[in-house]
Amino acid sequence: MNTDIFEPIDYLLSRGVYLFSGPSSSGKTHKVCDILTNYQERCEGDYPKLLIIVYRQFQDIYTKVAQCFPKTCKIKFLSYLSPDLGNPHTYPTNGRTVVWLDDAQQLVTSQLARPILIDLATVLSHHSNISVFICLQ
Repeated sequence: MNTDIFEPIDYLLSRGVYLFSGPSSSGKTHKVCDILTNYQERCEGDYPKLLIIVYRQFQDIYTKVAQCFPKTCKIKFLSYLSPDLGNPHTYPTNGRTVVWLDDAQQLVTSQLARPILIDLATVLSHHSNISVFICLQ
């Protein structure tokens, strides 16, 4: 998989939103996988307390990412955009959270998804110490 088109970007992995957009098979999912599997180098050991991967179709690469996080990190796999993602009580108050929305164009087409995404991208990413990775075509 060639992910060279994303290489010049330096990711600091602080709270905020990271958007990856491109055609099918352009390396979006693999780039987020690379970023998250090398998280320790980028976050100086400040691992998240919670990793949530939301997907349309499960891929083995998600398991690879999850295995790179320490046992102290709770990991959730969701095949739908849960309303709980828009609730600040879903996230730990004493640590960082990473939310990865893969193939998000399939997840965000409903009216119900919009307020969740708006909250994740604005108030929650800032006040709840959340890093949000969104991959869409």
